[in-house]
Amino acid sequence: LFGLGGVMYHLVTGRVPFPGQTVAAVFNAVCSTDPVPPSRVRSAVPDWFEEVILRLLSKDPAARYPDAGAVAAILGEYC
Repeated sequence: LFGLGGVMYHLVTGRVPFPGQTVAAVFNAVCSTDPVPPSRVRSAVPDWFEEVILRLLSKDPAARYPDAGAVAAILGEYC
């Protein structure tokens, strides 16, 4: 689910959520920084979708959605 959040972030912003020049720098960013909220990169991102993306990218696995079905249900409500 974390990977899905990364893909969604990239799709809506055109950027990676955790940039870095090397693999080690990317891993460090994943562990120590939060991604820039998608709406700061692209203002047209709806609040609900930004919330989904940022929850998927949560550092704490328990804070993420329980499974892909839960994500699909939310997307189904809005799309």
